[in-house]
Amino acid sequence: MRVAPEEQFYVVWPLVLCVVARGRGAGRRVAAVAAGGAAVSLVLMVVLTTPADTTRVYEGTDTRAFSLLLGALAATPPAARLVSRVGERAVGR
Repeated sequence: MRVAPEEQFYVVWPLVLCVVARGRGAGRRVAAVAAGGAAVSLVLMVVLTTPADTTRVYEGTDTRAFSLLLGALAATPPAARLVSRVGERAVGR
């Protein structure tokens, strides 16, 4: 029986949050972990991609974590503030 990468993420990510999201600066630490994990996953995705067969990149938890961690990053307060500031500047122009 195979377990989907999303299901694995939904089990592991809350455990990571329990460790990382404690005390002052929790939002920044969570954002850093999500961004760092997404960057590592993106590198793995590029390295492991073969034009003949993209199955490994699509089904691998280590490579699929990229999109999931980007979503987790977007949900952090630091990322939300950044997007808000960029949006305000764009409206001002």
